Amino acid sequence: MRCSSCNALLVGYIEETLTAHETARVRAHLEACPICRHILEELRVVDAFLLTVHPPEPAENLTFRVMAEVRSLPAHRARHASFLSVGATYLVFAWCLLFAWFRFGGVVAHASLALLQTVALQYLSAAKPLMNATAHLFGHQTIGVTAAMLCVLALDIVAAAALVASYVFVLPRLAAHVARSEVPS
Repeated sequence: MRCSSCNALLVGYIEETLTAHETARVRAHLEACPICRHILEELRVVDAFLLTVHPPEPAENLTFRVMAEVRSLPAHRARHASFLSVGATYLVFAWCLLFAWFRFGGVVAHASLALLQTVALQYLSAAKPLMNATAHLFGHQTIGVTAAMLCVLALDIVAAAALVASYVFVLPRLAAHVARSEVPS
C-alpha cells in the first residue's frame, strides 16, 4: 500500500469505519511506515482536542446588556423625499409621458388631442387664462397644449382625491384588520 492510499484511509481507521480487509492493509502499512504512523498520531491528537473543546457559554445577562445598548443608540430616522422633489419628479414624468403619447401615438393620439381641444373650447372661459399664459410658448398649438395641461390637472385632482380617500377610509380599516389578525388566539 502506498502512503497516499493509507493517508486517505486514516480517518476511517481512527473512527473504525473501514472494512476488515482495509483495516488489515492500513495496519500492515503503519507497521512499516514511520511517516504514516506520525500522521496517525497527529490525527488522534486533533480528535482528542476536538472532543475536549466545549462551546462557549453566553455571558450572564447578555440579552439585558445588548438591549440596553440598543436602547442607547440614536433613533433611526427614515429619510423622506421633500414635497418639492416629489412634485417636480411627477411633473417631469407627466409631461414626458404626454409628449411621448402625442409624438409617437399616431392616429389615436391625434384623435384624443382633437377631443381634448373640443372639450377645452367648450369650457373656454375656464381654460382662457391658461391658454393666454402659454400662448407665447406654444404658438398655434396653444389650444392642444392647454387641453393636455387641463387633462393632467384633472388627473391630478382625481389622484389627490384617491390619496385622501385612502388615508381617510382605507388605511384605518387596514390597520384595524392587521391589529385583529395579530391578536393571539
